[in-house]
Amino acid sequence: MGLKKDKYDSKDTSLKQLLIILAVILLVLGIISIVKKSKNYATNTETEIKLETVKDYSTFFTVENCINKYINALSNSNGEDAFNLLTNEYKNLKSINKDNVDEKLDYLDGNYVYEARNIFEKNIDNNIKEYYIYGLLKEDVLGGYDTGKDSYYQVIIEDESYTFTLRPYTIEEYRKAIQWK
Repeated sequence: MGLKKDKYDSKDTSLKQLLIILAVILLVLGIISIVKKSKNYATNTETEIKLETVKDYSTFFTVENCINKYINALSNSNGEDAFNLLTNEYKNLKSINKDNVDEKLDYLDGNYVYEARNIFEKNIDNNIKEYYIYGLLKEDVLGGYDTGKDSYYQVIIEDESYTFTLRPYTIEEYRKAIQWK
């Protein structure tokens, strides 16, 4: 006698086939989802704001001039002018206000000039650009300038209003800002 097929065996086989098909579909959808997420991640990392070295002479000297305005204010012990050039972030960080500006700022004794050596640019939007500057603060001595002291700054320029603010950086802050390790 032959084996008799039970009506439940065909239903079990159909149910198993259906479950296998559903598992394969879920697996394919999961793989597609992972691929899309990795493409989105790649797109997001490509659209991050990047630093670029400033090569345009006009921009380079404009940014350097911003720092020299601040240096001149410090050389002339003009706390109000120096205060007005500082970023709000820096003033809050160092607790600088109009009443204590003379106590908080280190005025320069003598004539100084800032000579930028390297400037990185970050476009925040169409109107605002940030610059990260490494340069030398040089003192005028006997009609010339000394070798200078390493100095670091951030300058923020708003194109529409033709204004700028700046903040001095330590070397560590500068390296972190430009993501050097």
